[in-house]
Amino acid sequence: MIIDTHVHVFRPTDSKGQPQKYSPNPTSGEDYVATMDAAGIDRAFLISFSPDDILADLEAKKLTVEDVKDVMNREYAIEVIRRYPDRFYWFPCHLNPMNADYLERTQRNLDLGAAGLKILPSFFGLLPDDDRLLPLYELAQKYNVSVILDLSFWYLTKGTTRAGFRDVAPLVKDYADLLSHVEPVVEEFSDVNFQLAHAGTGDLQETGKFMSRYTNVFADISARFPGGEDYPFPKGLSALESLITLAGVERVMFGTDWPHFWQGGKMKEIVRCLAEAATFMTPDERALVLGGNALRFVGQVQPGLR
Repeated sequence: MIIDTHVHVFRPTDSKGQPQKYSPNPTSGEDYVATMDAAGIDRAFLISFSPDDILADLEAKKLTVEDVKDVMNREYAIEVIRRYPDRFYWFPCHLNPMNADYLERTQRNLDLGAAGLKILPSFFGLLPDDDRLLPLYELAQKYNVSVILDLSFWYLTKGTTRAGFRDVAPLVKDYADLLSHVEPVVEEFSDVNFQLAHAGTGDLQETGKFMSRYTNVFADISARFPGGEDYPFPKGLSALESLITLAGVERVMFGTDWPHFWQGGKMKEIVRCLAEAATFMTPDERALVLGGNALRFVGQVQPGLR
């Protein structure tokens, strides 16, 4: 079983029939399923969000909410999962606390069968342990589902003017400091599994040490293999080995951040790399990274929706 633990899909055209503007790459559910089939990927964590969840990203791309609202939404994610119910676990965002009904939105998605939640604290201008996020962790606990936490540290440069990040940057001195705001969350909600997106988005040594202290903290390796590399991805494998050395192999998971990374043949090559070239792991350990750990992360939750 091979599971890609970090995927997004976007409707290829807007309501006027114009091509989507968010990504230069193919973005549709059909595009990704074809890529899955070619690469031998069985299932994926489909992470969906609304434009108001990622305002900083839209700013960077010089896009407006109006530009992407037709292609980036909950409805398209549900449509794709209904079409391919055996392939996708749903991890919706759509929960920016700036919206008064964010908890009601979240509960509706969980009632529909979401496998967990995706939370982007810095995009919201919040630290991970902010009181406004605690009810989301409580809902994950209540529904016995998991949380993907994207710390987005690589955008938290001092002086940033991006929405959300400009509020958080002055509060965080370094990556270890940001992780200190994750610590009380994973301790209080010790029965909830947390996935650090992109292996935490900071220094891998710090991520590995943090993971080694908490058995409910996992990490995906999406965006950790440099896009300019080719098989056998020596820098990517070095990063993976560094993380596993500190965190252990049991909670590190394959992920791509499609459609942003590893397009076309690269997806098949990275799967082959993890299955064959990651010789610092045994064959059984490689199987854990490629899918076994993801199955443990979601627990009893099955792909598809209710």
